[in-house]
Amino acid sequence: MTPFTLFVTLMALIASVYALALPNATIVDTEVARDIVDLEKRVTHKGRMTYYDPEGAYGACGYKDKGNDKTGSSIVAISHLIYTKANCNQYMAIIANGKTVYAKTRDMCPGCGKYDIDVSRMAFSKLYKNYTTIGVAQVSWHFMAKGWTP
Repeated sequence: MTPFTLFVTLMALIASVYALALPNATIVDTEVARDIVDLEKRVTHKGRMTYYDPEGAYGACGYKDKGNDKTGSSIVAISHLIYTKANCNQYMAIIANGKTVYAKTRDMCPGCGKYDIDVSRMAFSKLYKNYTTIGVAQVSWHFMAKGWTP
């Protein structure tokens, strides 16, 4: 057996051992894969919540929303680090101050940390009546199943 043939045979043996150990493995970015799994399992995340006024502007999902106190809806902007169009119009449960509010994902938050969210005044006011004096709160949140509505 020539050295080249021996080398090829040895490499094929090593490859087959790895193939047996990882039969369904694919090469992916582990950070992206973990985030996809987290979103699919609806894992509860913890982060900071702030509020914003989406008045008069289109959000990243392509919709013009109102978020003021009386006529707005409960909408949320998720971090640019996890935002994808796939989450547009998906509801999330936001838990704080012993209350839960459901808000629809309609925008991206470029200044948010990975699990921070930016919500409309309407959403924030459902969790904290004195939201204008608070401004920032620690919250837990998770995505609801796609297609779910409150």
